[in-house]
Amino acid sequence: YCCMDKPHPKLAIASCPHQGDEQKSGIALVSIGNILRCDDGIGVRLLDKLSPEVKDEVCLFKLETYSQFVLDCVAYHEVAVIVDAVRSGKQTGDVSIIDLKEIFEYGTKLELNSCHGFSFFDELSLIQDKSLLPDKTYFFGIEIDKVEWGENLSKALSLRQDEINKCLEEFLKSLFLKLG
Repeated sequence: YCCMDKPHPKLAIASCPHQGDEQKSGIALVSIGNILRCDDGIGVRLLDKLSPEVKDEVCLFKLETYSQFVLDCVAYHEVAVIVDAVRSGKQTGDVSIIDLKEIFEYGTKLELNSCHGFSFFDELSLIQDKSLLPDKTYFFGIEIDKVEWGENLSKALSLRQDEINKCLEEFLKSLFLKLG
């Protein structure tokens, strides 16, 4: 389990043991979302509910509304998974897992709408030194219903939270197997 309390000299905000390595390693798991705007905080809630065995295998970063620090979190990792709420017209609670490699390499448009004005994808796209990016970056998007002010998830999303959490854990475990 990694945290953001010991900054690496090259990074202003976040650090973990992987960020000091010469070779990329480890998995960065980053959540983005405002926990005071109903469903927008689903990413943070999912990270809070991860099993201890999964938490022990990843570097957790809960950015909440500070998506501008996403590079600080994912740099020097072999793999990054970014968890965020989306509104793209699908059923509330549906999950989209997207490998962002092609989108970064070929400038393809990300077909999911972030709930934030300037998304993590915009932040990562602006990075000049692409060698800082993980070898694999995935987006784990959760379709949401409500984003008005409030601390509780909508009923529709709340009913699917355990299912979504299981999906995230299974996806992460599949990455652990790939990395060895």
